[in-house]
Amino acid sequence: MGGGNAAREPVQFLLDTGAPATFMANTAADIICGGSRVDDQLFKAVINGVTLAVHQTPESCHFSGLNILGYDFSCRDSY
Repeated sequence: MGGGNAAREPVQFLLDTGAPATFMANTAADIICGGSRVDDQLFKAVINGVTLAVHQTPESCHFSGLNILGYDFSCRDSY
């Protein structure tokens, strides 16, 4: 988790290796990122020890409320 919160809250993600990037809904971004927004659509997040640039899930799409771990997370070289 991240954001410097003393109390950790679980955030669920859907792993989609076909998605080129990781996306988070606003509620998850508030929990994980706190105030670490790069801009209105991009966050800096630490997910399971991996630091990523994470995109805000577009509100006008069919997966607007989902948190999606994309290829950028699954292809990391941290073994």
